[in-house]
Amino acid sequence: VEVSGHRFDAGENVHLLFSSGNRDAAKFDNADTCILDRRPNPHLAFGHGIHTCIGAPLARLEIKVALEALLGRTRQFALAGDVTRPLFHRRGVTSLPLSVVRR
Repeated sequence: VEVSGHRFDAGENVHLLFSSGNRDAAKFDNADTCILDRRPNPHLAFGHGIHTCIGAPLARLEIKVALEALLGRTRQFALAGDVTRPLFHRRGVTSLPLSVVRR
């Protein structure tokens, strides 16, 4: 089979790197930048079509409420400890201790 110009032979091992997801420079301007109001935003974080995550609307609402509450109190944060990352998925963090700088 061929995918995006790369040929995969029968029996060939293929590895999925979740940290690459939604960072395709051919699809996204500034692909490595977190842009919360990116439009258009053809990401696949919640699946697609009949495979769309049933909890996607709730997850979007939860992050919207959390960010509005947080950003309503401050726009400044300071690192308050060591950042830890998972061993394999290097894009995310396991722990990101922050302190809030009050206005």
